[in-house]
Amino acid sequence: MAGISLIGVAGFASAWMLLWGAAAAIPIVLHLLNRRRQQTVTWAAMRLLMQVIEQQSKRVRIEQLLLLFLRTLILLTLAIALARPFFAQPTEAGVVAAQRAPRLWILVIDNSYSMGYRAEAGVRFTVAVERATEILKTSNRGDAFAILTLAEPSQPVVFRPTFDAVAATTALQKVPLLDGGGDLSSAVTLVNDVVTEAARDANLPTDVHVIFVSDFGEDTWQEALAAGRAQRSLKQLADTHSVAYEPVAFSEASNVAMMSLTTASSRALVDRPLDVDVTVSNFGPVALSQVPLQVSANGQSVESQFLDLPAGATRAVHFTVRPVAAGLLNITASLPDDRLAADNQRSRVVEVREGYRVLCVENPYSDERILKAALQPPVVSQGAIRVTSVSQLELNLTDTGQFDVVVLNDVTSLGDAELDRLLQFVKSGRSLLFLLGQHSDAEFWNARFSGFDNSLGFQLLEPSEFDDWRIDAMEYASPIVAPFAAHPDSGLLTTPIFRFWKIELDDDVALRPEVELRVHDGSPLILQKRLGKGRVAVLLSAPQTGSMSGGSEPWNAMAAWPSFVPLMQQFVQATMAEGLANYNLKVGEPIGGSQRAEGVSSLVRILKPNGDVAEVQMSETDESGQRNWSYAATDRRGVYQVMIEESSPRPYAVNINPVQSDLRTVSVNQMPKSIEKSASQVSAGSDSNAIPTSNVLVQWLLGTLAVLLVAESCLAWQLGRRLA
Repeated sequence: MAGISLIGVAGFASAWMLLWGAAAAIPIVLHLLNRRRQQTVTWAAMRLLMQVIEQQSKRVRIEQLLLLFLRTLILLTLAIALARPFFAQPTEAGVVAAQRAPRLWILVIDNSYSMGYRAEAGVRFTVAVERATEILKTSNRGDAFAILTLAEPSQPVVFRPTFDAVAATTALQKVPLLDGGGDLSSAVTLVNDVVTEAARDANLPTDVHVIFVSDFGEDTWQEALAAGRAQRSLKQLADTHSVAYEPVAFSEASNVAMMSLTTASSRALVDRPLDVDVTVSNFGPVALSQVPLQVSANGQSVESQFLDLPAGATRAVHFTVRPVAAGLLNITASLPDDRLAADNQRSRVVEVREGYRVLCVENPYSDERILKAALQPPVVSQGAIRVTSVSQLELNLTDTGQFDVVVLNDVTSLGDAELDRLLQFVKSGRSLLFLLGQHSDAEFWNARFSGFDNSLGFQLLEPSEFDDWRIDAMEYASPIVAPFAAHPDSGLLTTPIFRFWKIELDDDVALRPEVELRVHDGSPLILQKRLGKGRVAVLLSAPQTGSMSGGSEPWNAMAAWPSFVPLMQQFVQATMAEGLANYNLKVGEPIGGSQRAEGVSSLVRILKPNGDVAEVQMSETDESGQRNWSYAATDRRGVYQVMIEESSPRPYAVNINPVQSDLRTVSVNQMPKSIEKSASQVSAGSDSNAIPTSNVLVQWLLGTLAVLLVAESCLAWQLGRRLA
């Protein structure tokens, strides 16, 4: 209600309560009625007494009028106090602002991991919660509140607005700081959902004020500056509602972060060296020296180094780990905790085996010794890698379940039953390699490829022209050729390729395989594609020695080149590495697995990094006799230990996405003008269209009322005794 101006008062928060002031007329009316009921009676015997009474009548009338005044003033004071008056506070325009209508406050709290940065003023997230709490405490009666998080993805805390500021504050205090990133688009979508739902409730305020409380890191808020969906959504929101920004990062921040931890393979052999590569970045303005970096395996320290990190520099560090026993090995690299501890450690799970087995399926014209010599060279310890060769006719008699990799070496044809078995073989988490050459039939394989989940993402066209095709390593980005980056003279780039299969990639980008290696004109030579839990890889020129075969010209001389052995071993290792992809995840990605149904309990227990234990139920048995399980609440970094019955715990490494480790922020002043407002302009205690109501004047009025009541009681008691 609009304020009513009086002397020294700007207005009243509840001006309609002044109507109760009319009750002040009640004692006046009663006084007048009481006087009108009095009758004058002349009595000769009372003349002498009347002379005495007249002497005191003036004093009695004064006391009665004073009592009437007190009673009237009590009612007027009570009415004014109920109206909640406040002192005049001129706005920038020099006029008194009107008391505002109730509002719907939508508070969006950033709880991504960069908010865990410990600055001089305190942890950013703690400061953010305190500021949001202050807004709730200084709100006006009739305001409603919704609370959302800015995370990846953003989540509602109080989705349906509440009028209970205490309940909203309690919910706000329970918001956790997560180890994930931030997604601005999902946060704005949630805000719009709250606004839409609130518009359907006639009891909720229509004056909507949105406040984002964040450190405004570039990784999240760059979307608000660049033309795109997030910027458009924010502008549309600000066109109809008030949007404000409350930053909690005010000074330049420094941070050292563990950016990556990789291994040469996700599968290793007992007592064989495993290469471990770690990348560390210094995002601060000051150079650091002798920063300790430590690598451990299953909790036991194996190696450490001291790093010198120039300002803004990134260092790559190489370690070697030698597993001593078969099983799942958890490799962890860690830095000392700094102001942002979330990105100082990374883990990776590797499967260590006594050995692995490869099945090579040969065509009638191939020399089985070529692949066997490459995959099982004499320098490998006895039994570590075992290669078995069979003809394509013997495949239907071979148990593929005992192998880790199946290689189809220029196979001319296979039956539907064999292909179905191979499809299940890959989907279970193992690897299938196609080596296609001069004996492969394009029409046959194109028809068969369509049976692998509809498509492998390409079709064979025709053999290339006979030429000297040079290899393009594609900057050694693929794990298949990555080890060759440090050895450019090893022969990879000069490998003789004379002919290969030309292909046509699928129009649907989602179905296309990854190109791992190509020739100089850009044509693919090696492709990979995930299929179920495993991988399918294709080499479009089956290895040969370069000699004439059956009177036909050779397609290549790969087998006679020095790069052949390491290339084929990496080809196999890289595809095998995908089998353990579900043991190494990012924060927010679900962990899961499957178990043979026989004799297995349906309960899976998960020990989280913070020590809490979660339980999930397995699914019903599927067609293949497996029971599946999945756990999605991986919002904390670290190692999750999964226990099924009495089996040994299985570690799952969950790491942060280090995109927020660079703590550079976006200035609120860089926001588009349509959404450029400061939180101080729209907070509950300071507004361009409202004046905060102070309780000081109300408290004085209530104190005055108490004094008047005591005075009235004393005067009435004294007057009553005198008249008695």
